[in-house]
Amino acid sequence: AYEIRNCDWSSDVWLFRSALTARFNGPHNLAVLPGGDVLIGDTWNGRVRRFHSKTATVSTLPGFNAPPPAARANGPYCIALSPDGTRLVISDLRRVQELELPTGRLRVVAGNGSKGVPTDGAVATEAPLSDPRAAAYDRRGNLYILERNGHALRVVGSDGRIRTVVNGSRSEEHTSELQSQFRISYAVFCLKK
Repeated sequence: AYEIRNCDWSSDVWLFRSALTARFNGPHNLAVLPGGDVLIGDTWNGRVRRFHSKTATVSTLPGFNAPPPAARANGPYCIALSPDGTRLVISDLRRVQELELPTGRLRVVAGNGSKGVPTDGAVATEAPLSDPRAAAYDRRGNLYILERNGHALRVVGSDGRIRTVVNGSRSEEHTSELQSQFRISYAVFCLKK
Protein backbone atom coordinates (compact mmCIF):
# COMPACT_ATOMS: atom_id res chain seq x y z
CA ALA A 1 0.00 0.00 0.00
CA TYR A 2 1.17 3.51 -0.79
CA GLU A 3 0.47 6.43 1.45
CA ILE A 4 -0.22 9.74 -0.30
CA ARG A 5 0.19 12.91 1.73
CA ASN A 6 1.53 16.49 1.28
CA CYS A 7 3.31 17.24 -1.98
CA ASP A 8 3.34 20.11 -4.47
CA TRP A 9 0.43 19.26 -6.78
CA SER A 10 1.05 22.11 -9.23
CA SER A 11 4.45 20.81 -10.33
CA ASP A 12 4.95 19.16 -13.72
CA VAL A 13 7.02 16.35 -12.19
CA TRP A 14 6.00 14.58 -9.02
CA LEU A 15 8.08 12.02 -7.18
CA PHE A 16 6.44 10.16 -4.31
CA ARG A 17 7.75 7.69 -1.81
CA SER A 18 5.60 5.86 0.69
CA ALA A 19 6.10 8.71 3.19
CA LEU A 20 5.16 11.46 0.71
CA THR A 21 1.84 12.25 -0.87
CA ALA A 22 0.13 14.49 -3.38
CA ARG A 23 -3.00 16.54 -3.51
CA PHE A 24 -5.01 15.95 -6.62
CA ASN A 25 -7.47 18.67 -7.47
CA GLY A 26 -10.82 17.28 -8.52
CA PRO A 27 -9.73 13.91 -9.93
CA HIS A 28 -12.56 12.40 -11.95
CA ASN A 29 -11.30 9.20 -13.55
CA LEU A 30 -8.50 6.67 -13.89
CA ALA A 31 -7.23 4.07 -16.33
CA VAL A 32 -4.90 1.15 -15.67
CA LEU A 33 -2.12 0.57 -18.20
CA PRO A 34 -1.32 -2.99 -19.34
CA GLY A 35 1.85 -3.04 -17.18
CA GLY A 36 -0.03 -2.04 -14.01
CA ASP A 37 0.71 1.70 -13.85
CA VAL A 38 -2.31 3.91 -13.19
CA LEU A 39 -3.20 7.06 -15.11
CA ILE A 40 -5.25 9.62 -13.14
CA GLY A 41 -7.31 12.43 -14.63
CA ASP A 42 -6.26 15.28 -12.30
CA THR A 43 -9.12 17.37 -13.66
CA TRP A 44 -8.85 20.80 -12.05
CA ASN A 45 -5.07 20.78 -12.26
CA GLY A 46 -5.53 20.21 -16.00
CA ARG A 47 -3.14 17.26 -16.14
CA VAL A 48 -3.00 13.50 -16.42
CA ARG A 49 -0.81 11.93 -13.73
CA ARG A 50 0.89 8.54 -13.89
CA PHE A 51 1.38 6.41 -10.83
CA HIS A 52 4.37 4.12 -11.46
CA SER A 53 3.44 1.01 -9.49
CA LYS A 54 6.94 -0.53 -9.43
CA THR A 55 8.74 2.55 -8.11
CA ALA A 56 5.89 4.15 -6.14
CA THR A 57 6.43 7.45 -7.96
CA VAL A 58 4.01 9.78 -9.67
CA SER A 59 4.75 11.95 -12.69
CA THR A 60 2.86 14.15 -15.08
CA LEU A 61 2.06 12.45 -18.36
CA PRO A 62 3.62 14.52 -21.16
CA GLY A 63 1.44 15.85 -23.95
CA PHE A 64 -1.70 17.06 -22.16
CA ASN A 65 -1.75 20.32 -20.21
CA ALA A 66 -4.76 22.57 -19.63
CA PRO A 67 -3.46 25.86 -18.20
CA PRO A 68 -4.65 26.73 -14.66
CA PRO A 69 -7.23 29.39 -15.56
CA ALA A 70 -8.89 27.02 -18.04
CA ALA A 71 -8.28 23.73 -16.22
CA ARG A 72 -11.71 23.56 -14.54
CA ALA A 73 -13.46 23.49 -17.94
CA ASN A 74 -10.71 21.89 -20.01
CA GLY A 75 -9.21 19.39 -17.61
CA PRO A 76 -9.47 15.62 -18.13
CA TYR A 77 -12.98 14.78 -16.92
CA CYS A 78 -12.75 11.28 -18.33
CA ILE A 79 -9.81 9.24 -19.57
CA ALA A 80 -9.92 5.85 -21.28
CA LEU A 81 -7.34 3.66 -22.96
CA SER A 82 -7.68 2.41 -26.51
CA PRO A 83 -8.11 -1.37 -26.72
CA ASP A 84 -4.40 -1.80 -27.56
CA GLY A 85 -3.34 0.45 -24.64
CA THR A 86 -1.30 2.87 -26.80
CA ARG A 87 -3.69 5.81 -26.91
CA LEU A 88 -5.46 7.71 -24.16
CA VAL A 89 -8.82 9.32 -24.92
CA ILE A 90 -9.35 12.49 -22.88
CA SER A 91 -12.76 14.15 -22.53
CA ASP A 92 -13.02 17.71 -21.31
CA LEU A 93 -16.32 19.60 -21.31
CA ARG A 94 -16.16 20.67 -24.97
CA ARG A 95 -13.83 18.27 -26.85
CA VAL A 96 -12.50 14.76 -26.98
CA GLN A 97 -8.76 14.44 -27.55
CA GLU A 98 -6.45 11.53 -28.16
CA LEU A 99 -2.97 11.30 -26.68
CA GLU A 100 -0.52 8.86 -28.25
CA LEU A 101 1.25 7.44 -25.22
CA PRO A 102 4.53 6.42 -26.93
CA THR A 103 5.06 9.87 -28.54
CA GLY A 104 3.08 12.33 -26.38
CA ARG A 105 1.34 13.61 -29.54
CA LEU A 106 -2.07 15.13 -28.77
CA ARG A 107 -4.86 15.70 -31.28
CA VAL A 108 -8.52 16.61 -31.18
CA VAL A 109 -10.75 13.76 -32.41
CA ALA A 110 -14.18 15.31 -31.74
CA GLY A 111 -15.57 18.73 -30.88
CA ASN A 112 -14.69 22.22 -32.07
CA GLY A 113 -14.64 23.79 -28.60
CA SER A 114 -18.18 25.17 -28.88
CA LYS A 115 -21.18 23.90 -26.97
CA GLY A 116 -23.99 22.56 -29.11
CA VAL A 117 -25.58 19.59 -30.82
CA PRO A 118 -23.58 18.08 -33.68
CA THR A 119 -25.30 17.47 -36.99
CA ASP A 120 -25.31 13.80 -37.97
CA GLY A 121 -22.65 13.21 -40.62
CA ALA A 122 -20.62 16.30 -39.72
CA VAL A 123 -16.83 16.13 -39.51
CA ALA A 124 -16.34 15.34 -35.81
CA THR A 125 -13.56 17.91 -35.25
CA GLU A 126 -15.70 20.67 -36.79
CA ALA A 127 -18.86 19.86 -34.81
CA PRO A 128 -19.88 21.22 -31.39
CA LEU A 129 -20.44 18.88 -28.45
CA SER A 130 -22.64 19.28 -25.39
CA ASP A 131 -20.68 18.35 -22.28
CA PRO A 132 -18.90 15.16 -23.40
CA ARG A 133 -18.28 13.31 -20.14
CA ALA A 134 -16.96 10.00 -21.38
CA ALA A 135 -15.45 8.52 -24.52
CA ALA A 136 -14.05 5.13 -25.46
CA TYR A 137 -12.86 3.30 -28.57
CA ASP A 138 -14.25 -0.05 -29.58
CA ARG A 139 -12.03 -2.68 -31.21
CA ARG A 140 -13.08 -1.52 -34.69
CA GLY A 141 -11.79 2.01 -34.10
CA ASN A 142 -15.16 3.68 -33.57
CA LEU A 143 -15.09 6.35 -30.87
CA TYR A 144 -18.20 6.42 -28.66
CA ILE A 145 -18.94 9.69 -26.86
CA LEU A 146 -21.43 10.09 -24.03
CA GLU A 147 -22.78 13.63 -23.65
CA ARG A 148 -24.20 14.60 -20.30
CA ASN A 149 -26.08 17.75 -21.32
CA GLY A 150 -26.71 16.42 -24.82
CA HIS A 151 -28.43 13.38 -23.28
CA ALA A 152 -27.00 11.30 -26.11
CA LEU A 153 -24.57 8.62 -27.15
CA ARG A 154 -22.70 9.57 -30.31
CA VAL A 155 -20.13 7.73 -32.40
CA VAL A 156 -17.27 8.94 -34.56
CA GLY A 157 -16.64 6.40 -37.30
CA SER A 158 -13.39 5.61 -39.07
CA ASP A 159 -14.38 8.25 -41.65
CA GLY A 160 -14.09 10.95 -38.94
CA ARG A 161 -17.80 11.80 -39.04
CA ILE A 162 -20.05 11.96 -35.99
CA ARG A 163 -23.57 10.61 -35.69
CA THR A 164 -26.10 10.04 -32.92
CA VAL A 165 -26.74 6.40 -32.01
CA VAL A 166 -28.95 6.93 -28.96
CA ASN A 167 -31.37 9.85 -28.71
CA GLY A 168 -30.27 13.40 -28.18
CA SER A 169 -33.66 14.74 -27.14
CA ARG A 170 -35.17 15.37 -23.74
CA SER A 171 -38.53 13.91 -24.75
CA GLU A 172 -40.32 11.82 -22.15
CA GLU A 173 -41.72 9.53 -24.85
CA HIS A 174 -39.79 6.31 -25.47
CA THR A 175 -40.94 4.99 -28.83
CA SER A 176 -37.95 2.72 -29.45
CA GLU A 177 -34.61 1.71 -27.99
CA LEU A 178 -32.83 4.15 -30.28
CA GLN A 179 -34.99 6.99 -28.98
CA SER A 180 -34.52 6.23 -25.31
CA GLN A 181 -33.32 9.14 -23.23
CA PHE A 182 -30.31 9.62 -21.01
CA ARG A 183 -30.97 11.87 -18.04
CA ILE A 184 -27.44 12.02 -16.62
CA SER A 185 -24.45 10.43 -18.31
CA TYR A 186 -21.07 9.80 -16.72
CA ALA A 187 -19.28 6.84 -18.28
CA VAL A 188 -19.11 4.63 -21.33
CA PHE A 189 -17.21 1.37 -21.66
CA CYS A 190 -16.54 -0.74 -24.74
CA LEU A 191 -16.44 -4.36 -23.73
CA LYS A 192 -14.72 -7.20 -25.57
CA LYS A 193 -17.04 -9.96 -26.79
